[in-house]
Amino acid sequence: MPRRFTVTEKWTQDKWFMELNASAKLMFFFLCENCDCAGFWEINIKEAAYRMALNEETVYQAFRDIEKCYVRDDRFCAIVSFLHHQRNLPLNPENKAHIGILNRLISHPGLYEALKIRWESKGYIQSERTLWNQAPSKPLQRGYGKGRGLGDKGSLRGKPHLYPIPGRNCSVPGCGMPAVYRNSSGTYDTFKCLEHLPEKVKAVYC
Repeated sequence: MPRRFTVTEKWTQDKWFMELNASAKLMFFFLCENCDCAGFWEINIKEAAYRMALNEETVYQAFRDIEKCYVRDDRFCAIVSFLHHQRNLPLNPENKAHIGILNRLISHPGLYEALKIRWESKGYIQSERTLWNQAPSKPLQRGYGKGRGLGDKGSLRGKPHLYPIPGRNCSVPGCGMPAVYRNSSGTYDTFKCLEHLPEKVKAVYC
C-alpha cells in the first residue's frame, strides 16, 4: 500500500484550500491518493463519484473547483504540486525510485511540458537545468557515474527504460517535445521524442 506525504498546514495557512467547499476538499484528497507515482490520474468522474459516495454532478463540479491544482488533457490530469510535496524534485535519472516517474512523464509529453511551466512559475525549479539532479550528459557507460544496479554501458538491471535528454528537443521539425535516450546505449543514436522514436525502438523500450 503506497504511503504519501501531506502538508498539514493547508488547513490553516493555504487560503486556496481553506476556501474550498467540503466536496472540493474531498475531491482534492481523492486525486492525491488515487493518482500514480508521477501525479497523473485518468479522469473518470463516474468512478470517483462511486468511490466518494457522491453524485456525478457534485463530483464534476468539485473537479472544476480545484482546477487550479492540475493541468489536463482530454484523458488525464496531472497534479502540479504532487512531485514537489512528495520530495521527488529535482528528478534524478540514476535514482531507481524516479524511473517510473520519468517514464510516465515522457509518455505524456504535452502534460509534461505544461507541468514544467507551472513548476517554474511556482519556484519548484528555476529552469530546465534545475529540473535534474546529477543528470548524465550522456548515457552512463560501464565503470562511470554513480548508482547501484548499473551494468554494461550503464543499463539498469531489469526492463530497459527511456529518459529525457536534458536540454534537447525532438529533431523532427515543428515537434518541440523532449528528446529521449535509451539507457543501454553508449551514445545518442537519435534525438527523437517518445512519439517519433522508430517503431523497432518502441517495441523494446515502451
